[in-house]
Amino acid sequence: MHYVRTAILLAGLTSLFLAVGYAIGGEQGMLIAFVVALAMNVFAYWNSDKIVLGMYHATSVDRRSAPARDGRPRDTCARTAPRRGPWG
Repeated sequence: MHYVRTAILLAGLTSLFLAVGYAIGGEQGMLIAFVVALAMNVFAYWNSDKIVLGMYHATSVDRRSAPARDGRPRDTCARTAPRRGPWG
């Protein structure tokens, strides 16, 4: 459902962008607005993860820098691993 809402939002913003481009420059302005909107959407798609991690000043965690945090995913995986029956 989130993908549908995101697609509707992007389509609405792109159409608004195209309408403003058409109002300013006619068909040529709309074409330029479409190219700019396409470039902005592609940039946001490829770099959204880096942008969010940069906003939160995220850093990589390894065993030496934060041993308490490093073991949590491993412990969770060990606890939730499927149990095997006597046949295998």
